[in-house]
Amino acid sequence: MPSLGKEERLCDRSIIIQLSKKGSTFTIYPLRVNWLFTSLPSAYPAQVLIAVNRRTLRKAVDRNTVKRMIREAYRQNKTIIYDTLQKMGKQCALSLVYVADKKVSYKEIEPIIIVILRRLVSEYERSAG
Repeated sequence: MPSLGKEERLCDRSIIIQLSKKGSTFTIYPLRVNWLFTSLPSAYPAQVLIAVNRRTLRKAVDRNTVKRMIREAYRQNKTIIYDTLQKMGKQCALSLVYVADKKVSYKEIEPIIIVILRRLVSEYERSAG
């Protein structure tokens, strides 16, 4: 069973700033995705940052629930991007920002995460090719 450990979470402030300035962005509602193919300080091919804005979801309980759902969907499906990145020997910094103003269910989040990861693979192949 895949896990999502500390090493796979994006915590380095300099990389987060770099991601926001130089990274590419697309939105698949209810998530906005920023990504940047760069070298990371960990051995993992990708590091992820998950954020839910307080303005969109006012209650902390709702924000934490949504973050848990996104984290779990990513954890279950991260092999989609990991396989490609490991094959090419590259690394990716990734942020998933929740932009909807209402909670959505896990059944709605998981297919969106799958689409996002597949799109990142195609973006990488397009930039590498």
